[in-house]
Amino acid sequence: MMWKINEDFSFVKQGIQFVLLSMILLIAIGLGSDKFYGIFGENNYVTIHLMMEMLITVVTMSISIQTWLITPYILSNRVLYVGALFLTISLLEMAHALSYKGMPFFITESTPYASTWFYMFCRLLLSIGIIIIFFIKEKEIKSIYRWFIYSLPFLIITGCFVVIYAPTPILPPLLIESEGPTVLKNTLQYIAVAIHLVIMVLLLKNFKKAPKIVFLLFGSSIYLIMSDFLYTIYQDVYDIKNFIGHIFELGASYLLFRAIYFSSVERPFQQLIDTQKHLEKSREKMHFMAYHNEITNLPNERFLMESLKKDLYISNSQKAILAIGIERIAAIKASLGSTYADQMISLIAQRLKNVLPEKYLLCLLREDYFVVYIDEVNNTHQLELLSQQLQFVMEESFQIQHFSLNSQLNIGIALFPTDSNREEELLDLHSMLCMKHRKRQFVYGFMSPQYLMK
Repeated sequence: MMWKINEDFSFVKQGIQFVLLSMILLIAIGLGSDKFYGIFGENNYVTIHLMMEMLITVVTMSISIQTWLITPYILSNRVLYVGALFLTISLLEMAHALSYKGMPFFITESTPYASTWFYMFCRLLLSIGIIIIFFIKEKEIKSIYRWFIYSLPFLIITGCFVVIYAPTPILPPLLIESEGPTVLKNTLQYIAVAIHLVIMVLLLKNFKKAPKIVFLLFGSSIYLIMSDFLYTIYQDVYDIKNFIGHIFELGASYLLFRAIYFSSVERPFQQLIDTQKHLEKSREKMHFMAYHNEITNLPNERFLMESLKKDLYISNSQKAILAIGIERIAAIKASLGSTYADQMISLIAQRLKNVLPEKYLLCLLREDYFVVYIDEVNNTHQLELLSQQLQFVMEESFQIQHFSLNSQLNIGIALFPTDSNREEELLDLHSMLCMKHRKRQFVYGFMSPQYLMK
């Protein structure tokens, strides 16, 4: 059975906030200094860049750790691939930060060559990895494959280190000091953009299946594209366009984290809560059906017995039970069918409820037998008046479709503890009343084990 969840569309508000933030950042590009150190100071830029990269690394590593922790419970190949992908991204981001121009010695002297290539590997791997995972058919895999799949990032990062730090440069430079990005870097950047445009189209086609996840991934793609664009137009690493490009990259990582968190933690937890609510409602419904009549929704004999056991002995006040037998129900059922008889019972129940005070308990023990339990009786005259009112409301005919049907009540009254001091005996007295009703003898007044007053 496919479980559908009603997702909260409050995330649209978050989307508007991100759009406003993006506009502010873009305005800052237009109004800000070309050199970022013109605002914060040249000596602080490397530290600020390191802080940005640390945040990006923390977010991407969090995605990887999160997927690793949930895979014992969700043994999905796609979830594992996502975790391995972001573990690779976090390691590449870390290498990019450590090899950035101005950082301390890392394997060799830090240069834009190593730093930009680490970033480019990271960027291309992210785009290509996401679209490949998108097309992989999801299936359950064995737990042992977790270790194998999560070992692949370390092989990939080792390969990147071998290529980038080869004694003789294998790769062409992606950034030329004072000139900006090369044609190759811009081309690779636009390839990543093109891949993400394809991802965005695929996401829109699946919007109805998981709107919040698609929304977050779509926003992440937009932020990555904006960062790619800014990375193609800056002049050097101290350009404010480069800095804001990192902010967009951080925003994209955060949205990716939110999407993974929602799909792997928040949504399953919400599904669990909804399942518990559904089970609770089912239990409540079953409990209600066990203690109530299906036609009238009035309490049944089981409900009455439990109420008597609980309430009869709480106080020493006098209590009463009215046994109400309904005439002609069996005849209506035999001649017109059970549908008419059920409608008749339902209308009678409604009339009785309209007369009885809310504190009185009205039960339906059988289709032609009602019981009223009164937990405190001041005097017997009160019961006489109530019985007269119940008889009076039955004088008017019941209109059921094209038929006008009539019925009358046979009422017997038993007092506690005068007539009986146990609930089972009170029900036995009611059985005696029912036998009298079947003989069509009208009983009205007080009934005791010794006599019936007519």
